[in-house]
Amino acid sequence: MSEALPEIIVRDEAAPNAPLVVMFGGRPNIYESEMMASPAAAAGLGNAVIVNICAVTGEAVTLAAQTIRRPRRAYRQSVLDLNRLRLSSINRSEAHPALIRAIAEEEPLMPHLHLSLQAGDDLILKRMKRRHLRADAIRFCSEARRLRPEIVFGADLIAGFPTETEALFLNSLDLVEACDLTYLHVFPFSPRKGTSAARMPLVPKAEIKARAARLRQVGGARHTTFSRKLSISELKC
Repeated sequence: MSEALPEIIVRDEAAPNAPLVVMFGGRPNIYESEMMASPAAAAGLGNAVIVNICAVTGEAVTLAAQTIRRPRRAYRQSVLDLNRLRLSSINRSEAHPALIRAIAEEEPLMPHLHLSLQAGDDLILKRMKRRHLRADAIRFCSEARRLRPEIVFGADLIAGFPTETEALFLNSLDLVEACDLTYLHVFPFSPRKGTSAARMPLVPKAEIKARAARLRQVGGARHTTFSRKLSISELKC
């Protein structure tokens, strides 16, 4: 059963020039939204509208798009005038051609994207009801990197989704290198009552924990390597 996400307006009363933050979701989103307001005000973004939403379901994606369209019309010129624009988590299926063009042409767009990949195996992605396949993710990263060679990617990945075998898990582990991910946000699967996933054959908890640890180990190593390269590059400048 789908559940409508409540809209919450977050403003930092201690910072009257802080931007408006429109938030959907649970407590983590509230905390993030509160943390966004003051730094954004300090950066001179008082006229900005920040929409903070965890768009995982189709309903949430539609709601986010509708919400963004409202302030976008009023703040279109302000967005175009920004010196720096950083995108948060996006779904591969949301990669509109306009976004691809922006990656190539808009210097204010920061060369970092966090992708909602969730898994690297097509069977698991279908059972998750995701709207992309493994090849789509690899192709998107390759194209974005061709257009913007310095771009880097982070990603959300779920360990131990129901019916995930060791072989299927290895496809997720391999996706880290295939997409050249530099940061991983790893979620060990936990069943949610009433969902289709909760009715599927579950992976043992110990195995879920072990797979999450393996993903985090690989992600940590890649992030360390990237950070060292970045430090060396900065020293050469």
